[in-house]
Amino acid sequence: MLPPIIIPVMNFLLLYQSEIASDGVAVITGERVVAYAEEHPLKIGDRLPLVIYGERCGEACVKETSKDRLVVQVVARTAGPQKLPVHCIVGVCRPQTVKKVIQIAATTGVASVCFVGAENSEKSYLQSKALTEEQIASEIAKGLAQCGDPIPPQICVQRTFSWYLREHLAPQLSKYDQWHGFVADTHFPNRATLSTSSQLPTGKPVFVAIGPENGWASGEVASLVGLGFCPLDLGPRILRVETALNILLGQILLLAT
Repeated sequence: MLPPIIIPVMNFLLLYQSEIASDGVAVITGERVVAYAEEHPLKIGDRLPLVIYGERCGEACVKETSKDRLVVQVVARTAGPQKLPVHCIVGVCRPQTVKKVIQIAATTGVASVCFVGAENSEKSYLQSKALTEEQIASEIAKGLAQCGDPIPPQICVQRTFSWYLREHLAPQLSKYDQWHGFVADTHFPNRATLSTSSQLPTGKPVFVAIGPENGWASGEVASLVGLGFCPLDLGPRILRVETALNILLGQILLLAT
């Protein structure tokens, strides 16, 4: 299913494989064309950077253009940027924050995000349209068109923290011989920082857990620590969920490279 409305500002033209004919010609109509043309005036013969959702990056040559219709010829396909072996666990938070987190994940190239109903999550947020399949797809598309990555992160929603840990996270961790896990929290003394943690193993998975607006409950932190997560200090300031995620991902990327 194609997201209904896509991208207020795009660096890359986003195409879906289903839109590309066997001869490489794609016809795009509607909001996506209007949004792209507002930022990038189009004329016949222009070569546009593009991402083909779930496939590759590339270039397309404009064959026809009008106010809300664009016909392009895909002329080159290349591999996208390398994904990060980072898996984010985020306590269900405000709908606007959920959208921002999904875009951050798509833009930074993390492997997956799982939104988990935490003890301190507002229960009504679990019914938010931001967590519907259609809205998630739309936010992913915005991130991919921003950064030029064709491969979307995996997004899942789990309503119960204890079930998620027992039935999903613990079995997932058991598949790896080496991994790092960090839980951003303020409950425990003597928390580590990434600079005091051991060097991250190159290519090995990293799991980061960030609570909702009111943080993880102490029992949830203890459960994550019991699985091998390290409580992590991001500094003395109280941060928004998306700000904490950006800081943590930036530090992980720096240490991993």
